[in-house]
Amino acid sequence: MNAIATVARPRTLGGEWSSPRRRGARLAWLVLLAALPQLAGAQSPPALFTPAPTFFVTNHYVAASVFHWFTANGGQLTGPWRPIEGRNNWTGTSEFWQGQIKQMMAANIDVLYVHLIPSSEAQRTNLFIALNQLRAEGYDTPKVAPFLDPMITWDQQPLVNLATAAGKDEFVGQYLRFYHQYFGVSTGAYADDYLARQANKPILDTWHVQFNCTNLTSLSRADVSNRLSAALGAAHPYFTNGFVMVTTALNPPTLSFADEKVPQFEITQYYYAFTYNTVRSVQLKGGYWDQNIRNPGSFLARAGGLPYSNAWHQVDRTLVRRV
Repeated sequence: MNAIATVARPRTLGGEWSSPRRRGARLAWLVLLAALPQLAGAQSPPALFTPAPTFFVTNHYVAASVFHWFTANGGQLTGPWRPIEGRNNWTGTSEFWQGQIKQMMAANIDVLYVHLIPSSEAQRTNLFIALNQLRAEGYDTPKVAPFLDPMITWDQQPLVNLATAAGKDEFVGQYLRFYHQYFGVSTGAYADDYLARQANKPILDTWHVQFNCTNLTSLSRADVSNRLSAALGAAHPYFTNGFVMVTTALNPPTLSFADEKVPQFEITQYYYAFTYNTVRSVQLKGGYWDQNIRNPGSFLARAGGLPYSNAWHQVDRTLVRRV
């Protein structure tokens, strides 16, 4: 894809050192540092926070659904594919997430749809901390958007009645919790730039709403935008611009004000395309397994990565805007 934010390296001086004169200047500077070890060691490197532009509907970008239910001894412990560094090292700490983020940057991931459920709060916060730490080092990290999971959030609870003020507050409150967590630890400059936005409007994502919510048509765009603006608009003015709503695509009904519909964990295929509001999106899967929670469940083999590579080759970059 012609991705927007695919730089997976620190923002450094780069090609400025390409000429012999520049290389000589660099050598002299290194010699100077070697000659003054106490001075160099006593100074902390400056934070390298830099701005990033908003997306627009016409941009092409790659997103990944990011699940964060990991600790050394808890969370997702079973599965056919074991981490090469050992499952015990999937700790959910900020150090763990720095490594994961770097791998995602190496894969040219532009947007992280971060799982939003009422548990694993510390791990999600650690992900935000790691993103902030990497930006301080000059990395152009992926941007983040909340990926609400209503089926886990309100599992075995009364249906959220979206015809009532309390139900609307409950629904939007999940997104507000996400943003408060993000801003609580994203202390560096330009933190706002690394929330996924489209035309300077925050991007919200949700999985299936129809199973744990009722009166879906009673929740309006204004119900959501007014609550976001009231809670966040004073400190972060772009929350007064409205929002972009991304929903599931293949299992209606969903929210009536969806701006983009993307296949999200709705079909077990390596490649699936869908067009809504002129935006063509494709879901790509490298593999899939859910037999720990479903019987018989689904299994989509990784097969050494060949099906995933073949799925990428099906992406028509002249037509597809979201992967």
